[in-house]
Amino acid sequence: MNVNHLSAAVGLFFGVIGPTFAATPLSQGVIHFYGSIVESPCSPDTHSAHQDSGATLSLSRCPQAARAGSLSVRSVQPVATAAALSPSAVKVKLVADSGRSERYYSQQYALVDGAGKAVNSGAYIITLTSP
Repeated sequence: MNVNHLSAAVGLFFGVIGPTFAATPLSQGVIHFYGSIVESPCSPDTHSAHQDSGATLSLSRCPQAARAGSLSVRSVQPVATAAALSPSAVKVKLVADSGRSERYYSQQYALVDGAGKAVNSGAYIITLTSP
C-alpha cells in the first residue's frame, strides 16, 4: 500500500506542477489611444520667387500657443564643392505678423541670404517646430 500512496503522491505532485512549467502562449493585445486634437495646426503656403521679393512662406490661422515654435531652413541641393559643406547661409526672416490680439495669428516669412537679400533660387527644406 505504501507503493500505491507513493505513486499517487508523485502523480499528484507532477500533475499540479506540470502546468507551471508549460510554455505560456504569447498573448496578443491592442493598444488604444484616446484624445483629440484641440486646435488645428497652421496652414502653410509657399510663394515662388517674384523679382526682388524672393521666395516666401506664409503661415495662416495658427493657434497662439504655436508662437513659441521655431523655423529653420536648410539647402537640399547636391554638394558640389568643399566650400558647400558649410552650413546654409539662408535664413528665414519674419516680414509680416498679424499680432497677438486674436486667438489665431498669421505670419509671413522670406528666405534671405547672409547679406539679407532675398533668395530667388534653390531647393530648401523649411522646418516648423511647434510646442
